[in-house]
Amino acid sequence: MISIKNLTYGYYKNNKKYLLYNNFSADFNIGLTALTGASGSGKSTLISLIMGLAKPFEGEIIFNKNIKQVDFGYISQESELIPQLTAFENVYWKALLCFNENLAEKKSYDILEKCGIKDFKNKTDNLSGGEKQRVALARALVNDPFIIIGDEITAHLDKESTLVIINLLQELAVNKIIIIASHDSEVIKSCKNIIKI
Repeated sequence: MISIKNLTYGYYKNNKKYLLYNNFSADFNIGLTALTGASGSGKSTLISLIMGLAKPFEGEIIFNKNIKQVDFGYISQESELIPQLTAFENVYWKALLCFNENLAEKKSYDILEKCGIKDFKNKTDNLSGGEKQRVALARALVNDPFIIIGDEITAHLDKESTLVIINLLQELAVNKIIIIASHDSEVIKSCKNIIKI
C-alpha cells in the first residue's frame, strides 16, 4: 500500500504561495486506481510526488515495503520512445538496467509478446500511436515493477488500442499497485478505485 498523509504542496509565483494540495490524504492499494479531475487540478503533480520527483511542503508518502527506484514502471501520455531505436531496443535498454544481457533479452521478448507487439519488434518510428503506447507499456513492465504509474496514457489512442491497454492493466492489477491519471471514461470505469483530485 501507498499512504499519503496530510500532504501539502503547491508552487510559488511572484513570491506568493499557491496550494494544489492542502492536507490531502489518500491510500493506494493493490489493484487499478484512477486519478480523475479537471485539467490543472494536480493529477500529474501527484504522480511526480509519489515517484519522488517532487518533495511535499508538508506531510508524507509512506510505502508499506522497501521500494527502490526501479520498482516503478512509468508510462507517459506521449510514450517517449527513442525514435532511433527499434521497439525491442527501447525495451531492452531498460531491461539492461536490471538484468544481465541474456536475461534482459529474454525478458524483453517475453514482455513484447505479452503486450501483443512481438511482431513489431524491429519497427522504429513508423509505429502507430497504439503500437508506441504498447511499447512504452512493455518498457515500463520489463523489470516487473510492483508499482505502475501512467499519466493520460490513452489520450491519443483509438478505442480498440485503449481496450488492449486496459485489459493488460487489469490483468496485472491482481498483484500490483497501478495508478492511472486519466480523463478517459473507458479507463475510469475499468478501475477498482477512483480518487477525484
